[in-house]
Amino acid sequence: MKVIKVFNHNVVLARDDDGKDVVVQGKGLGYNRRNGDNLDAAKIERRFLPAATTSTTQLAGLVAEIPIEHIVIAEEVLRLARTQLSAQLDDRALIALADHISFAIQRQHQGEPIEYPLASEVRLLYPREVSLGTAVLDLIENRSGVRLPALEAVSLAMHFVNAQVGVRPMGEMVRMTEMLRSVVNIIQTNLGLILSEGSIELARLAAHLRYLFLDHARGGRRTLPVGDLASTFKTQDARIYDCALAVTDLMAREMNWTIHEDETLYIALHIYRFADRSGG
Repeated sequence: MKVIKVFNHNVVLARDDDGKDVVVQGKGLGYNRRNGDNLDAAKIERRFLPAATTSTTQLAGLVAEIPIEHIVIAEEVLRLARTQLSAQLDDRALIALADHISFAIQRQHQGEPIEYPLASEVRLLYPREVSLGTAVLDLIENRSGVRLPALEAVSLAMHFVNAQVGVRPMGEMVRMTEMLRSVVNIIQTNLGLILSEGSIELARLAAHLRYLFLDHARGGRRTLPVGDLASTFKTQDARIYDCALAVTDLMAREMNWTIHEDETLYIALHIYRFADRSGG
């Protein structure tokens, strides 16, 4: 493995024997090394690969800025997340998570407040991840001595969601969360309903949207037969079905999805539960 660029004594951008660029870290790994020099493989402690939207040079610069103890915390957090979520989490999420933890600790030291306008939507869409985020706050405090605000559990949850769908741009996760707010507004406006944040119906709708999003993100959507149920909705509950169409039109427009009739029907069923419970 040969040096491309030394970022500091511990972080080096290198090229491996297969000709691939990789970011490597290890105590004293870059000390007295120059471009083209061979690296001591025995000193390499970690290797990092960039996400699709990050170059290896950008990644190396980021790794060099994060204290090693925060990377160690992030590694432990990912191990906990894999156990708690029983999911395969992309290793490329490590540095983004470490960077977030490092910045959050720095912000807490400086007494800067945290805001997260979409916190309610995130809690509805990703309850398991938010619960994990709360547990991670305990882990971070145990390892760093810093207690982060409770709202940080929401921000951490978004990293766990992102890692489950292959480290997509975080903006996609935010758009999904914003979409839940828009969906609720459509239902309330079109049907004159008030959807209670604590209702089981809203939680079910949020869960359905979450898995719908994950299916689309993984490219695994399959249409399901709907039989006569769609026709029944169109004729007997046209107002509800039209509301569902408004919701799925929003999804198609905002997320660039192809929406099938089965998805519209399932959204209509959720809306029907709202209307039935409210007497609408």
